[in-house]
Amino acid sequence: MYAIRLKVVLSGQDTVDATNTAVAAASCSDCQTVAVAIEGVLGYGAPETVVPVNEALALNVDCNNCQTLAAAYQSVISTDGKVRMTGDGRRQIAQLRQQLESLRTSGLAIDRVAAEVDRIAGEFRKVLQTEVVPIGRPQPAAPTGTSGPADSPSPSTSPSPTPSGSTAAAGSPTASPSPSGP
Repeated sequence: MYAIRLKVVLSGQDTVDATNTAVAAASCSDCQTVAVAIEGVLGYGAPETVVPVNEALALNVDCNNCQTLAAAYQSVISTDGKVRMTGDGRRQIAQLRQQLESLRTSGLAIDRVAAEVDRIAGEFRKVLQTEVVPIGRPQPAAPTGTSGPADSPSPSTSPSPTPSGSTAAAGSPTASPSPSGP
């Protein structure tokens, strides 16, 4: 069973507190259960508080040879003003969604699924860093010899993307293989 979500959230609030959660629970024999949540949060307007929540939980109950993976990735980009994703960025995100969806029928072992999800999350983070642009027309450059504040916002990553698992030790996705039966 696979549950997959990749999304971009816009927030112009004083507090950016988006929650991103992946929960994979299995109770079966010889199965693979995967939950993936990848989220990009675009906070604009200089929020005062940035406290995103990113959680992953993998659980095996009464399983015989189960493999369970929960992976949650969240990237937060803060900007001074409203932003949008470029057309190329939207196309890249659509391709990343297709790659995630193709994992459902890939037949890959759980460790390879985890590696692919990690790669896709890294590509998503790159898209957020390179394909988010300010809304509106660029302001004309200041005349030569004068300086002034920049009028157009530039995205900056804050904090860095955090893969999160149910164990905080390494901050990696959670995989819970269960031992084979007798």
